[in-house]
Amino acid sequence: MQQPTRFAALAAFLLCQTRLAFSFDAPHIWPVEPWKINSLRITVPAGGYRGNGSHTNMSIALAIENPNTVTAGPKPGGSGGGYLSFEPSAATCYTEAPAPGAGGVIKFTSTSCTETTEFSYGAFTVGGTVPDPRRAFDLAFSLEYNVTRWGGVLSKTYDAAARFEVGRNLAEGVYDNVTHTYSYSLRTNSTPAYAQPVMSECQGYCQLPPTNASTATNVP
Repeated sequence: MQQPTRFAALAAFLLCQTRLAFSFDAPHIWPVEPWKINSLRITVPAGGYRGNGSHTNMSIALAIENPNTVTAGPKPGGSGGGYLSFEPSAATCYTEAPAPGAGGVIKFTSTSCTETTEFSYGAFTVGGTVPDPRRAFDLAFSLEYNVTRWGGVLSKTYDAAARFEVGRNLAEGVYDNVTHTYSYSLRTNSTPAYAQPVMSECQGYCQLPPTNASTATNVP
């Protein structure tokens, strides 16, 4: 009388395994979820740049999170088949803006971030420009995956941009009369902030999204 129960249990187990295998083996590179900027601190010398006795460059410190799993490339049959994936990742970033360039444009130096996750094969960089040193900051993010497997290179680069602006997603600056700087952070109702990544380079599994796919930046 227990034989049907055993068969039913076995069938349920195999069905579960099939679904797991399908979800693991199905390639995926788009659509991707927005990256999360979980914390952000912008430090600006009074006067915009080294003003009022400050000897500190304008700087940005942030924490960013990538929630996506994307396909790197197919595994050869001898390695079990299926696909190798680039896993979700996170990083902390710090960059400064040196002296203004031509036309007084202030740019943040494009800088590599410090990864806080392991085995994602990814590396973030951050840079940007400053339209208004007291109100608005445009940041550019890049995530480059790169791994060598089975005699070839599997790589992908995703880019995203986001504007951080006082009154929109930044709180008003807080003045420090010791360092002569203003500090800006994300508003409570804009934490986390978001930046929508778009794939710009690819080697390996490279199916591109349709031409009408959304590439809009999402920063609440």
